[in-house]
Formats: sequence, C-alpha cells, structure tokens
Amino acid sequence: MGKKKASMSAINFTDEPVHVDHLKPAPKRRPSVTEKLVDGDGNEKDIVKLLEPSIKTFDDLNSFEHYIKGETFDNDFDYYHAKLNYLPPFVLNEIHDNLEKIKPTMNARSKKFVRHLNHHIKRHLLTDIQTMSGVDYKFEKAHVERLQDGRIIFHFKDYSDHGFDQEARSVNRHWSIDLDVECFPDNPYVNIDLKSVPIEEEV
Repeated sequence: MGKKKASMSAINFTDEPVHVDHLKPAPKRRPSVTEKLVDGDGNEKDIVKLLEPSIKTFDDLNSFEHYIKGETFDNDFDYYHAKLNYLPPFVLNEIHDNLEKIKPTMNARSKKFVRHLNHHIKRHLLTDIQTMSGVDYKFEKAHVERLQDGRIIFHFKDYSDHGFDQEARSVNRHWSIDLDVECFPDNPYVNIDLKSVPIEEEV
C-alpha cells in the first residue's frame, strides 16, 4: 500500500475532539476486495475482505493529532494508519527550536534522552491519542525492543473492546490499535506508527 501525504480534514485545529460515547455502524465506503472461498464440498462462496487503510505521513505532531481527530469526526476511528517523524517537544524545548543547538547526545544511546522520551509517551502522547481519537484506550504496558543497531522501539497495543462490550457486538464493530514509537542512535528524531484496524469476526 503506497504512502501519501495527508490532507487536512474539513474540521479546524481549534475544533474540540469528539468523544465516542456510542458506536455507530462502520462506514460502507471502505475499500475492499471479493475473494472466492471453496469449502470441503467444493462449494464456492464470495468473501468480502477489507483492504488495509492507506498510510498517511506527517512531520509535525499537531497535524498528526489533528488527523486522528478528523478520523473520529468522520466515524473512521477504527480504520486508519498514520506515521509521524518529528522532534519531540522535550528536544525542541531544550534547543529553543534552533536545530543548530542539537547535541550529539540527543539520541537513543543516551539514558537521559530515552527517559525523557518515555515520559513524553506516557504523560503526553498516549493521553493525546485518547483525547483526539475520542476513545478511552487502555494500552498495555509497553514491550521495549532494543535492536543491535541501537534503535529502540516501544510497542503498545489495545486489543480489548475499548469499554463498549455489548454495544460493539450489536453493531459488529471490533477493532485493534497498535502504536510503535521508535528512536535512533544517531539523531533525536522519533518515528511514530499508529494503526487502527477492524478485527474480523470468525464465522
């Protein structure tokens, strides 16, 4: 699935996020493909499979969060894939928005940097995703992956019913959300990969 730069929704940055209090049926306009399924008796059955959401890419946190807010506004909170590459706020604050003041220790090899990033994720990023998406996600404790090349990836997920339980069943709307936050050994930039997709019910 190709990447494309995100276009802004019709809503404004100043609009309040919409909180999802009740689930509605999912939009019908989502891209899908029809496949033939042959059972043990040789009978064919058409199966409609939803395609992966297209990837939207961002280079600033406000636009990324605005996009999440717009997806909920459009009733698509369970069908999007957004990626962000940015300098986290704690770095910008320390360098006073002057890229020439970036220090060589501002990266994944620094315990201080990783500690500040962890704080940013827990105190700000996860909270902002919940606020902007309008869903009260309960992300599991992060699985931290430390790669040989020095990269560190924090993996978060919520595969629960997100507090909707019976309501999710009544409108047949179940979804998972995955969040990966990656930092690098040679620069202070951070990658975010956020994916929310429907969970197909077993027949």
